[in-house]
Amino acid sequence: MEESINKGLKSLKLNDSDAAIRVIRDVRRVVVTGYDTGLPRDVVKSALRKHFASCGEITDVYIPKNYTKDNTLSKCGYIIFLGEGAVDKALQLKGSDVGGWNVSVTPFPCLKHANE
Repeated sequence: MEESINKGLKSLKLNDSDAAIRVIRDVRRVVVTGYDTGLPRDVVKSALRKHFASCGEITDVYIPKNYTKDNTLSKCGYIIFLGEGAVDKALQLKGSDVGGWNVSVTPFPCLKHANE
């Protein structure tokens, strides 16, 4: 998930801390489930990125591996957006078909104090 924050900060000058704080405060995220954990990670990430593209700027799709069971994918993945309204739009896609599997979406808010 650090990658997503780094991507958002790439275009900022190092001495522009106000702009950096604004970018971090604009980070929104959701938890997604319902995908086939036996599929390759890149296939799932690509399908989720395409499916949620209309919700806002996606900075990262993170699908962890389940190291306790045959290196399959974890049943929960994370999509990180920039901008307000992205989570609400993503929630509207709950239960929609993503190439043969139905996605479930849950908000995963950032801790309030983490953005201060």
